[in-house]
Amino acid sequence: MPAVGQLLYFFMILIASLVVSFLVFSYFAHSFQQIVSVTAAGGDEVLWSAEPLVDRMGAALQLAYMVGSSFIPGAFLALVLRRALPHEPAGHLLFQGSLLSFWLIFPLVVVSCYTGPSPWLVLFPPALLRLARKPLDMLVVYLVSGVLLGAFGATAEVGLSIGMSMSPVVGLVGSTVALIYARLLGRWIWIINEGKPFLEETKNKPLPIIGTTEQVALPAHRKKRPRPSTGDPWKVMGTETKPSGPPPFEEKPFAPVIPEWMDVDLAAYGMAEETIAEEPPSEPSPIMREEPLSILPMQAITPEALEEEARARAMAQPVVSEHEMKLAERGRQEPPPAIPLLTGIYTFPWYEKSRRAWLMLAGGLLAVAALVSLLIQLVPGAAE
Repeated sequence: MPAVGQLLYFFMILIASLVVSFLVFSYFAHSFQQIVSVTAAGGDEVLWSAEPLVDRMGAALQLAYMVGSSFIPGAFLALVLRRALPHEPAGHLLFQGSLLSFWLIFPLVVVSCYTGPSPWLVLFPPALLRLARKPLDMLVVYLVSGVLLGAFGATAEVGLSIGMSMSPVVGLVGSTVALIYARLLGRWIWIINEGKPFLEETKNKPLPIIGTTEQVALPAHRKKRPRPSTGDPWKVMGTETKPSGPPPFEEKPFAPVIPEWMDVDLAAYGMAEETIAEEPPSEPSPIMREEPLSILPMQAITPEALEEEARARAMAQPVVSEHEMKLAERGRQEPPPAIPLLTGIYTFPWYEKSRRAWLMLAGGLLAVAALVSLLIQLVPGAAE
């Protein structure tokens, strides 16, 4: 019986870990999408929107797709290295290959998905060509992302090995790394974009719009044949002489046949000739009679009248809500950063409008780390 109770306790913790991990991942996916989109558009402050869980499913699905696409090359690399290193555990090879693949492939996938014609396009060649034109920026991004991922990986490994007491540290470090990493990728997209859309260069000239006078060259098998001029129909048919025979039927105008016993007048309809007597002119109404305008003397405007008018105008203005003010701030053009890969990236989690998201993500990661540590303690031999 104690074993059954422990097993039920384990499954309860496992289900709680899965539910909490899903909620934290959906929140992080929504935050990741907002940070990358706003930063890639040249914005500095991110206006966080409180989206319900159902609306965050699209962002979570897209982020899971990008992460999964980044892990696939690492899994194939682990399978190849498995034959070369038979004494190395398969789990370690898979973990190391997936981590290496994520570090190298995930930034390229993010750039392609956020700049390509479809958010599900894993690799977008025009974007990769622009990345190759800026090798120094690419080197800085990979070095910084490597340091960030290494710091989080080391903190998570130490925290899970020690126990639940390190969960707050894992949560804070993970939240900080996540926000800075998203900010870094968004700024990289802004650098390679240079304010120009990726799909603006097209070599093929668009077809002319129907109804315009622009001439279109037809293929050889569809060239127009010369049409004969209108005239004698027999010449059009290719013969000069008309065929012999009775003349063609000539249609005569229709004349109705009316019996003699019917008294019907066949005269055409027309307008009756009659005159309408003109009405005598009437006297104009005294109400519509024009009166000369009287100019009143202008009265002096007192300061009290001006204040009353200003107060009335202020009361007539519609009340602007805080949400509308935030939406109006989105159209404000912010100055470009002085150093794109340094300014506003590593201090972004502690912005006034970013602290709430940073703390919420840290709390979610703390709960996930605590539940995972508890699961490791319940599984015999998992801590070694």
